[in-house]
Amino acid sequence: MIPFLLILCILFVIMIGLIVHETGHFIFAKLFKVSVKEFAIGIGPTIFTHQFKNTKFSWNLLPIMAFVRIDSHKSLRLFGELRNDYAMERDEYFEKNKSRILKKRSGFFVKKNGKFVFENNFFIYNKYLSLDNKVKKYELFSTRLENSLIVDDIAKWKQLIIYFGGIFFNLILFGIFYLVQYFGLKYYQSPINQVGESFLLVLKNMVFYNAWGGEKTPGTAFGSVAELGGKVKLDNIPLIIVNYFAIFNLMLFFFNFVPIPPLDGYKIATTTFSSFSKIKVPEKAKNTIEVIGLLLMIYIFITSIIADFLV
Repeated sequence: MIPFLLILCILFVIMIGLIVHETGHFIFAKLFKVSVKEFAIGIGPTIFTHQFKNTKFSWNLLPIMAFVRIDSHKSLRLFGELRNDYAMERDEYFEKNKSRILKKRSGFFVKKNGKFVFENNFFIYNKYLSLDNKVKKYELFSTRLENSLIVDDIAKWKQLIIYFGGIFFNLILFGIFYLVQYFGLKYYQSPINQVGESFLLVLKNMVFYNAWGGEKTPGTAFGSVAELGGKVKLDNIPLIIVNYFAIFNLMLFFFNFVPIPPLDGYKIATTTFSSFSKIKVPEKAKNTIEVIGLLLMIYIFITSIIADFLV
């Protein structure tokens, strides 16, 4: 029971770290009057949403990440393309099912094989509504608001502060919990050593170190907690949580400096490069790099989980 509770606590710690990280981006974007269309917690179907001024705050079903949508030339263009695609699909679907959509959720009788059969319009009408809602959603995300800035409008140093904002907030959170750990709980283990071990663990996972006869080590913090089993005492839980709070936020601090998309380090590197060089990287090359980076991040996540099963 205790390992299960610890895993829930660690999930909570991860979510808090990610929310704090995105809050850093959000605050500095707003400080420089840059338009932020959405601040979302979690992914998947929306459970709760609230519009405050020009920002949509939403809580989604799966609380495994958080993100902010900061307006840029690229985001406005991409959402505009999505809006057009869904608008075309919606209009074609409407023309094909016009008579049934206009009846909304009600049904009607049609003659099939000499018999009258009742056909319900519920699913057809709701699919139309779903497409229409997507058009409205991307219409909002692709519209540049009057008297508002996008991130490309502001100076490069301001862009860098926005990108550094999330990393900076994680460093602050690390400092708070490390002080609690050090002075309140009297735990003196070096956080730098722990972060170094965590990065080494990530590298081992990527080559499936556990699978080819290396020293068996958990792939993730969840594996570490699960391995503790009944050894964990209730008295140790506050220390484990506080220590994980500190280390996870320090990990986010260092990890986000890695210059691969979609991490902040990539945005910092490309913004810095563009401010010192007149070389323009083709849009196709940028898109390819971003896809490769995203696939790499997914690979790191999957291999870390798999490594837990190889312990």
